[in-house]
Amino acid sequence: RVLFRSLVIAAGLDFTSLFGGDDDWANPYLNAGAEYEIADLLLIGASFRNIINDGRSIGAYVSFIGVEGLTINGGFTYNGSIADVAGNLASVGAAFEKDAISIGADAVIALGGDEDADFDLYLGASFGYQISDPFAVSVAASFKSDFDADEDGWELGISPALTFTLNDNNE
Repeated sequence: RVLFRSLVIAAGLDFTSLFGGDDDWANPYLNAGAEYEIADLLLIGASFRNIINDGRSIGAYVSFIGVEGLTINGGFTYNGSIADVAGNLASVGAAFEKDAISIGADAVIALGGDEDADFDLYLGASFGYQISDPFAVSVAASFKSDFDADEDGWELGISPALTFTLNDNNE
């Protein structure tokens, strides 16, 4: 059994930043990350977004992958944003896949940092079913909350989907 299996390192340019995706389009985002797998049990990773400009974001996470089909994640991001929650973020999540069924849940909470964020908490859940080789159905639900809002400081979302995937021959 291999104790230390693999190290993956990647880097790239945020494509939208080159074409005015942000106000400061002259400073493109340079991103990088690394992930290390230990003994079919854990993934440990880090990511760096917008390395060369102000507003950089740094994240680290650990994923338990020791049970087939199950992934449990935990992480922290400095100066990040996801699903309208921004600042210094703590996140947890889990996903399970067995045969044609997939189930997932995740939570993100802002621990400070960006006071102008729309929301401070994100909770999400999803369920998917592979009907046949090209067809799948899924539904995702989310709840977001702004702890500082006087009223109407929350949002609920439901997203159903039907997916058709082309096969290897693009038929």
